[in-house]
Amino acid sequence: MARVLCELQFELQHCSFSSSVAEVKQEDYIPKTPAGKDLKRRRKLSKVSTSLTNKFAETRKRQALVLQTWPKFVVKMQDTFKITKINADGKKFDKEYLDFVCVVSRIEADSESLEMYMLLDINTEIYPVKENEKFVVLLTPTINKDGSTVSEYYSQSGRETIADKFEYIMYGKIYRILEEGSGANIKAEIYVSFSGLLMMLKGNPSIVSDFQLDQKVFLCMRKL
Repeated sequence: MARVLCELQFELQHCSFSSSVAEVKQEDYIPKTPAGKDLKRRRKLSKVSTSLTNKFAETRKRQALVLQTWPKFVVKMQDTFKITKINADGKKFDKEYLDFVCVVSRIEADSESLEMYMLLDINTEIYPVKENEKFVVLLTPTINKDGSTVSEYYSQSGRETIADKFEYIMYGKIYRILEEGSGANIKAEIYVSFSGLLMMLKGNPSIVSDFQLDQKVFLCMRKL
C-alpha cells in the first residue's frame, strides 16, 4: 500500500512539473510588444526597406544613363569611382585657375572595375564633393560622339555631345607617363594638368597605354 502511494505521489509531481514547464515555454512565445506598437514598427520597417530599394534603383538608373558603351576611339577610360579621402593633409588650398583664384580640394578615389587609383584637384566652390560619394569619370580626347577633333576654344553651339550627360568637365594636357614595378606587379601612371588643377591616375597598364604624352583630354564627371 505504501509503495502504491509513493508511485502515485511521484506521478502527480512529474505531471505538475511538466505542466509548469509547458506553461513557461508557452509564455515565452507570447509577444511582449502591444499589438498597436508592433504594427507601427512593422510599417516603419516596411517604409525604410521600400525607400532603400527605390534609392538603389534610382542610383542604378543614373549610372546606366552615364555608363554607355562609347567607341574606343572616342572614350579612352570610363569607370565608377568612390571617394576615399578629401584633403588628406587636413585643409583645402587656393589655386589660380583660368586667371582667377578658386578653392580647391584634392580627392583620392578608387575605381570599381578597372583597378585604378585617382588623385584629383576639384574646384569645390562650383562642384562640392563628400567622402564615400560615388561618381562616374570619363577621359576622352574629344567630346564629339563621332570622334571628331574638338578645338581648344570650344564653342557651345547646341550640338549634342558626350559632355551633355555630365556635371563637371575639365580640359587639360597629359604631361607625364610613368611605369613602376615589373612583371605582374607593374603599375602605370599618367599625370594631367587642367590649367593648374592636377590629376594622377595609377593602375592597370593596359588602360594607361591608351594615352599619349602631350595629348589633350577632357575629364567628365557625374555624381551617382
